[in-house]
Amino acid sequence: MKRFMYVGGTAAIICFVIMSCQSEQPTSPLPTLTDRSLSIQIAHLDSVIDAQEGELHPTAFEVTVTDESGIPAVEAAVTIGVVSGPGQVAPETALTDSGGVVRSLYYLTVPYGDTSSTIRATTEGDTADFTITIRGRPAPVEIILEASQDTFALNYGQPAEGSLSARVLDRRGAGVPDRTVIFSLVTGQAAAGGIGN
Repeated sequence: MKRFMYVGGTAAIICFVIMSCQSEQPTSPLPTLTDRSLSIQIAHLDSVIDAQEGELHPTAFEVTVTDESGIPAVEAAVTIGVVSGPGQVAPETALTDSGGVVRSLYYLTVPYGDTSSTIRATTEGDTADFTITIRGRPAPVEIILEASQDTFALNYGQPAEGSLSARVLDRRGAGVPDRTVIFSLVTGQAAAGGIGN
C-alpha cells in the first residue's frame, strides 16, 4: 500500500510494506526446465534406404523425450535437422505432446550411388543422432536395340532367323542390371523371342 503526502510543496513518498509471511523458513524456487535432466531418442527410422535414384522417399519417425525417471517430458522444446548428407526433415522445431513425443518426417529425392544421411534431434541437455545408409540404384532412361541383321532378302514362305538384343542404360550411359525387357511387334510377323535383360 502506498500513501502520498505533500509537505511544503515537496512531495514525499512513504511506502508501507506489509509482509504476508514473516517466517524464517527458506523458500524453494519453482521448478524449471533446467532443473530436470532430459533424455532424447529417435525411433521408427530404417537404417537403410534402398531405392531407385530420383525417387521421392518419405519416412515418418518419432522423437521421444523423457526425464531422468523415464517419465515423458511434456512441452519440451526439440530441434530436428539433417546435419550431413541428403534429405530434409519437417518440422525442424516443435514441442513434445502429452506423451513426450514429436512426430516428424524425413524425406529425400534418392541420389545415385551409396551415401549416408545423419539426422540429429536436440533438446535441453541431450542430443541423439541417427545415420541412414542410402543406396541409390541407377534409373533406366534409355533402351538401345541391336539386330543381328538389318535386312532380310527372302522368298515368300521361307523362314529367316535373326536376333535382337536390348541394352538398358542409365543417364550416365552405364548399363542398368536386373531390368526386364519385353519384346513385341508393332507391325509384321515374327516368333516371340522371349524376355531378356
